[in-house]
Amino acid sequence: MTFSEQNLDQFNTLRLPHRVAFLSRTGHAPLRFLFAAVIHLSLGFLSLAQDGTISRSGKFMTSPVASTNMASSATALESLKKRLDIEQTGPDTMRIGRVVLNKRERMVQIPCRVNMRRYIVEYVLVTETGKRHESILVTEAKPEQLHVACLLLGVNATNLPGDYNQPCPVPPSNAVEIRATWNKDGAPVSCPLDKLVVIRTESTANTSPRQSNPQTTDKPMSSGNWFYNGSFFGPNAFQAEIEGSIISLIRDPASLVNNPRNDLDNDKIHYPNECLLPPDGTAVEIVLKFK
Repeated sequence: MTFSEQNLDQFNTLRLPHRVAFLSRTGHAPLRFLFAAVIHLSLGFLSLAQDGTISRSGKFMTSPVASTNMASSATALESLKKRLDIEQTGPDTMRIGRVVLNKRERMVQIPCRVNMRRYIVEYVLVTETGKRHESILVTEAKPEQLHVACLLLGVNATNLPGDYNQPCPVPPSNAVEIRATWNKDGAPVSCPLDKLVVIRTESTANTSPRQSNPQTTDKPMSSGNWFYNGSFFGPNAFQAEIEGSIISLIRDPASLVNNPRNDLDNDKIHYPNECLLPPDGTAVEIVLKFK
């Protein structure tokens, strides 16, 4: 499959950060072209390479970088490929490290496991080096792997808008449905991600003076889409990679995904749903589905 000359001319006029979205939107590019654009997008952050063109044969030609200390583009490309551990598994599917991308279904799958079933939490999913003491799930997948997969779907990073203690408006392009799946007694179980969380509130209205703890009430977390905000690049690296934050319940621009509901600024009310969650250590798959 090749680009038309018109598509190539359009592509070559765009700055690097806009090229992945263009390739995904046109629908003319196979995954290898999309991946090449993401690689060079990443190289743009690593080496400040902002210019280049795609030749009529489909090869990306990066403009020279004005630096004598910078590694060559080819060396950086191979280094990035090796670090991300990428394998094309089908015409529309790709494995990026531990993350699986299905471009046709606009779906990304992340393997993880149950990390904690009790106590207050601020995250649904973090990495092994992230804030595990306040996350329901943990994964060995890297945030940069997930972000590359989402870039391949044309989902770009954006800021977290909204006022304090108010729902966060979600751009349609960044709205994502998330489900959790696991096996129980040999049978598959699947539920929306929000079902793994309960909102716990305290009441002292009917508490006697002899009771040391106030009464608590659990209610389901509001259902709906999540906000893929895509984290951001700090002075030295990708912030989600540094902090290990993937899906946050509390407003966290460094996390890849945020809770957009009106409880996103309250860090004292989110608890694991012990009635639904499988035992600690159980393998769980998180599935992100974009429209």
